[in-house]
Amino acid sequence: MIVKRPNLYFVLDASGSMAEPLPGDTRTKYYGTQVAVRDVLVEIGHRVNFGAAAFPAAVNPDGCAAGEEVFETAPGDPKEANADGDFGPNLYALLQTLSRVKPQGGTPTAITLDALRAKLALLPGTTTVVLATDGAPNCNGSLLCDANHCQFNIERNMVDGHDCTPDFNCCDASLSPNAPYYCVDDDATVQAVDALAKAGIKTYVIGMPGSEHYADLLDRVAVTGQTARAGSPRYYAVADVAQLSAAVRQIGVEVAASCLIELDQPPPDPARVNVYFDTTLLRSGPENGWVWISDRALELRGSACADLKSGNIQQVQVVSGCPTMVF
Repeated sequence: MIVKRPNLYFVLDASGSMAEPLPGDTRTKYYGTQVAVRDVLVEIGHRVNFGAAAFPAAVNPDGCAAGEEVFETAPGDPKEANADGDFGPNLYALLQTLSRVKPQGGTPTAITLDALRAKLALLPGTTTVVLATDGAPNCNGSLLCDANHCQFNIERNMVDGHDCTPDFNCCDASLSPNAPYYCVDDDATVQAVDALAKAGIKTYVIGMPGSEHYADLLDRVAVTGQTARAGSPRYYAVADVAQLSAAVRQIGVEVAASCLIELDQPPPDPARVNVYFDTTLLRSGPENGWVWISDRALELRGSACADLKSGNIQQVQVVSGCPTMVF
């Protein structure tokens, strides 16, 4: 029987600020995301299909064009293909594609997620978005905002010789026709993530250095995306490459090692099905084994689920033919 692979889809901020170096590092924030994506897919790529988009778009006259898919969702390479410093063909192609993206422009998060939703909803199986960003969503020229919702004011910048203080709104349209593009596009971003959730697509949120001012908004996005962490912050806040890689790994393992296993079709006889972790038989049982929850889905329970989420299991096999072994 075939077990459906989940789809792990990276939506990466490639705005101009992502070209800045990470604190205490010579590597840029955008390069750090590439390293994190590479590391997690070397480890768990064989369990998933993966794809990626970057925002804003490469052809970007006004700096605010909606992002676009840069790598169409494809099956992960076999485990042995990503070893000894080599990469399987699909991972290699993804990394090459991401390396050609040059950070520039603004942060059109909401319109990017809206533009991707229809395509993501058509992918077979379950799909999870990993959104990595270093700042506020903006680029919505239809917004008008006060100083409390202006990116320049929130970050206490200076614009055209003016200090962006609570008493001087640097997003006032009277200053420049482009000023409202720096209003924080919070509600539209939450709505875009909510639309993904209603389509069955969860969204994990990674906040890179620079996003600290927008922690409340990123919390809202994580909650709406149905991936909120316990405690605070509810999203994954990272400060360096090590934390970024750890966050992406934790998300990747959680997605790839789902304890809910869906099959392409029901088995001829559910009483003649067995589950294997690599080559080790996993007995059926509700405490620390597995149980059927529908005619084409089973769930791992207790220690069996914990073992899978540890990341040490390379492959889960559901095999039909022999009587089910039970506890």
